Amino acid sequence: MKRIDFENGSITGNILNAAIPMLVAQILNLLYNIVDRIYIARIPDVGTAALGAVGLCFPIIMIITAFSSLFGSGGAPIFSINRGKGDSKTADDIMNTSFTMLCVSALILMAVGMLFARPLLVLFGASSDALSYAYPYLMIYLLGSLPSMIASGMNPFINAQGYSSIGMLSVAIGAGTNLVLDPLFIFALGLGVRGAAM
Repeated sequence: MKRIDFENGSITGNILNAAIPMLVAQILNLLYNIVDRIYIARIPDVGTAALGAVGLCFPIIMIITAFSSLFGSGGAPIFSINRGKGDSKTADDIMNTSFTMLCVSALILMAVGMLFARPLLVLFGASSDALSYAYPYLMIYLLGSLPSMIASGMNPFINAQGYSSIGMLSVAIGAGTNLVLDPLFIFALGLGVRGAAM
């Protein structure tokens, strides 16, 4: 993949070369969530109820996403500034610190989420019927929070080094895999709502 050389070339060209793959990656990331909901809604007999129940997990998922952005989108600009200054040591330290904080926060969020998932879902308005769909979905989602947070949190560092096409490709692989595996897990293997979280 071609690397964008931010030191040379036109400013407009460099911005467009970086922005377009990042925009495509954001759209693909949105598709990731939309595809889950489309397949969940098509589960025979329980699709509508399951879709509503999974929606109750959204605030917790947004908190996990926010921590990914905190360390990823927060650390990458500082990383870029130090790379631009030629201070590779500080830039590497910032990237390593962001990675460590992503891992630590993922483990803490996973543990807290697993301990308090049921009361949080009830607080968000889950009935006993909704809990039967939302709770297993959230448990599986929480188990995958570490790799998910690393993938989304470290992606800005890939973009900051000028490899926005690779950053886009990493998101595209995840979205494409989700598109293929969701019907396999939900329908073919009969996992239902749990299959959408995998």
